[in-house]
Amino acid sequence: MRKPLVSVLMPSYQYAAYIPIAIESVLTQTMSDLELIIVDDASVDRSTEIIRSYGAKDRRVRAIFHSVNMGVARTMNDALAAAAGEFVAFFSSDDIWVPHKLERQLAVLETDENLIVWADALVVDASGTPTGRLFTERYHAAHRQKSGNIFADLLIGNYICGQTVMAKRSSVHAVSWDERLRYLNDYKVMLALAWKYNFHFTPEPLAMYRVHGRNLIMSDRPGWRRDEEALSRDLFAEYAEEPGLTRKARQRVFLMRVRGLISEGNRADAARFMARAIAARPVDVQNAYHGARLMQLPDLVVVGLEVLLEEGPLVLALKACRKAVATCKRWIAVRVERLLAWCLCRNERLYSLLVALWSLVSPYHRHLMRLPIEWLDETADSLSKVLAPAVVGLSYGPSICGAQDVEQVLLPEVRMHHFANASVCADSSSIIVDGKIILERHSPSNGGGADYSCGYIHAHSARWCYVRSQKTSRIETGMFLGGNGSANYYHFMIEILPKLQFLGDLAAEYQQYPLLVNEDSYETRSFREALDCIAKNHPIVVLDKRTTYRVENLVYINAPSTCPINRRRDSHLKVSDFAMRPSSILFLRNSLAAGIQLESQRGSKRIFLARRGGNRNYNQEEILEACEGRGFAKVWLEDLSLEEQATVVASAETIVGPTGGAWTNLIFCREGTHCLCWLPEEGKNFAAYSTIAKILGISFRCLTYASGARSTSECASFSYHLNVDETMRAIDTVLRDT
Repeated sequence: MRKPLVSVLMPSYQYAAYIPIAIESVLTQTMSDLELIIVDDASVDRSTEIIRSYGAKDRRVRAIFHSVNMGVARTMNDALAAAAGEFVAFFSSDDIWVPHKLERQLAVLETDENLIVWADALVVDASGTPTGRLFTERYHAAHRQKSGNIFADLLIGNYICGQTVMAKRSSVHAVSWDERLRYLNDYKVMLALAWKYNFHFTPEPLAMYRVHGRNLIMSDRPGWRRDEEALSRDLFAEYAEEPGLTRKARQRVFLMRVRGLISEGNRADAARFMARAIAARPVDVQNAYHGARLMQLPDLVVVGLEVLLEEGPLVLALKACRKAVATCKRWIAVRVERLLAWCLCRNERLYSLLVALWSLVSPYHRHLMRLPIEWLDETADSLSKVLAPAVVGLSYGPSICGAQDVEQVLLPEVRMHHFANASVCADSSSIIVDGKIILERHSPSNGGGADYSCGYIHAHSARWCYVRSQKTSRIETGMFLGGNGSANYYHFMIEILPKLQFLGDLAAEYQQYPLLVNEDSYETRSFREALDCIAKNHPIVVLDKRTTYRVENLVYINAPSTCPINRRRDSHLKVSDFAMRPSSILFLRNSLAAGIQLESQRGSKRIFLARRGGNRNYNQEEILEACEGRGFAKVWLEDLSLEEQATVVASAETIVGPTGGAWTNLIFCREGTHCLCWLPEEGKNFAAYSTIAKILGISFRCLTYASGARSTSECASFSYHLNVDETMRAIDTVLRDT
């Protein structure tokens, strides 16, 4: 069979709305000697149906379907492995090519087939309407080198429009997409190509680059930081000592490592690499910018230097003023929101007046609806069925210095509610029906400190909710598995997934309803794997966070176990705020263990739960060094699949680390495992993990530190410093008892 001249590689995942026009733009190219290889990464929308229909109509379409989601890196590697053309072109299933794109770039490659060719693109919105900007303008490439040896400039940041890249297949086969990375794998590929080959840029826009909610990846800043840390380590190891590296490129490699270390919170090592960058190229504004970030100078300084890097000195003054104004507006907006929240708790009339005034300058506040609050456990507006009765249980506070508070709590009954023509939002535990909003309580103690502001709920008092208007969509039937905290590992695993324990107790018609899942939950690998273990092959509808869904027939089950998700700034936790239903914890543990291949002898016997840089930074490297001397192995559980997390934790005899979502994996620990967790003094009543440990027969001790936070809600963001000797004494005590 004759091989095509060009293989077009198109990854596909959940883009049923955009993929038809993307495919058409390839198949209608003026250069028709091509094959279109589409690798669909287990989409659950109509993508696979659309791809198959094009494959049946045009023999040039070759489709590969993943049975499980493997990520874009694996998808691209599979597409490249299947390619047969002399040249390959990268494309995305949500973008559009102009008809002569391939023809224009092949003409360039005829002059030098070893070039990597790329072009500019028009930026369009979700509907395909041009925004008036070019890709190179959006990604600040005006002063970057775009043709020739671009390696040094590319180290500053990725400005290549990947959807327009085309190259000889043998050139691309020398590299591969890094499957450890979620967001920066294409950047790593471009750097690898730029190291080996010259690039050629065509200023004419040869594609339309679509900007929409799901490709704004910087919304996942922790994931972006993890990729940046890993990439900076890889680039330093691969290129830092290369003899052919120019002084400029060597400086940029060091600065890339500085960025990664700042993301990790390791400023001491970042300072050392900063010094090496300055030594490589002393006079460079990049050094000033990274130095400002390293020294944590005020935002205005960093913003000004960012502008200088992106736009050049001629427009510095104007751009700096604009960004300074934007920074000031954000500062004012935060303070105004705090004032409004304070007023809402004390004087609702004053709050309404201030909102009306603030809406004159803030469009966001012009579309707030005021709805009366009703509680889910008190509502009479639904058909309901009791799935588990209310029982008295125990909540166990953290064990600190051998002392542990234990409080009796009422575990509320678990009830199935059926609502007709109700509205829900992916990340809010609420239902809007008949002109009111029904809230699910976060805490069995019914305290007033819980804050339900999330999703479409802007703010609330004890009696009223202020709800933001957003776009709407209709769904015929569904069982709600979203809610407050549904993008948080602990809340999703402990509160939301156990609702499926009662799926078999529902009426037959309800059992067939699709599960309505927050997009953030479904797009997170370990969340999706856990859902697949418990509800394998059950239909799922993924909910967009920016949409309110009107569901004609909605099933809503309240959480069997509850924990306050957000607290008001002036409130404090109580041990009785936590309600854990042992049967639901055991259901979760047993269901997940049955659904994954658990190998409890593969991991280290002593593990240290490491945290990435971000909130709650502390002297981790210092503590880790002392722990490694005692045989502990550091792990970043969030980087692992669910099966890998379970294996690591089930193999361990001793686990130590700071408080955080990683401790949710206590559900995989063997009975008798010994744990030490350090948490802020303000969180001494945080009873979630200690109660789970008690249910599962795990020894869970805690060490407290002074965070300086003024309230429980502030603990999540305050940095701290642990006394190494005191921490090691506590760890040694745990080890003696193991």
